[in-house]
Amino acid sequence: MPEVDFVQDVREGAQVVVAGEGWGSGSSREQAVLALKGAGIQAIVAKSYAFIHKRNLVNEALPFLVVQDARFYELAKEGEEIEVDLAAGIVRVAGQEFAAEEPSQIIQALVGEGGIVPAIQHHGTTVFERLTG
Repeated sequence: MPEVDFVQDVREGAQVVVAGEGWGSGSSREQAVLALKGAGIQAIVAKSYAFIHKRNLVNEALPFLVVQDARFYELAKEGEEIEVDLAAGIVRVAGQEFAAEEPSQIIQALVGEGGIVPAIQHHGTTVFERLTG
């Protein structure tokens, strides 16, 4: 397995993190997500996410997709160009498209609002009723 130099990859323009199962496990503070955003990461693609980290991804509006297809992970090698179409829920790599699991309506709405704090600032205490109604 080749060694991955995350800092160098981000400096060279990497914007998508591809991970396996339980991405974010042990990263229960929102600073983990803010650090990724600050580094220029624009989306995460993984098989699954740690619960608290996933909540922080939503709260801080860092888009994430769940892709289960093993072929995607075989093709998404280090340095491979990956295109993420959040609106369509599709990830493209090596000329192939892979469907992501559709996030819930509330997750889509909160990420679209820019996260939980901007959503509350915009909608007030009725934020969840407004975003799901």
